[in-house]
Amino acid sequence: MNSIYVTSDFLEVSQNAMNFSAALARQFEADLTLLHAYHLTPIYSDFYVDLREEQLKQLRMDSEWQLKSWCDEQMKDGNFQCYIRQRNGLAADVIVDLVNEEQPDLLVMGTRK
Repeated sequence: MNSIYVTSDFLEVSQNAMNFSAALARQFEADLTLLHAYHLTPIYSDFYVDLREEQLKQLRMDSEWQLKSWCDEQMKDGNFQCYIRQRNGLAADVIVDLVNEEQPDLLVMGTRK
């Protein structure tokens, strides 16, 4: 196994999935990639276009910082590389697109039920 992808929405279940994936990455010396999707509900007004772009930029920066911090912490204890993939869009669409494009060996996702 060379590549493991794990989804993250920063909730407890995805944190568990990320920790499990890090353990697998250490065991198999595989690359670990964190997938995160972010989006805002569409606003149909020219007035809000600039505000919306700024909000999307802030969402991306905040999530990137959180994911990078987690990667840095995990890599202290293991022999694997950690990468981040983020995209604007609905999680289901982003996950399917990235997995189809990059074809990891394993995709790990948390579940709520």
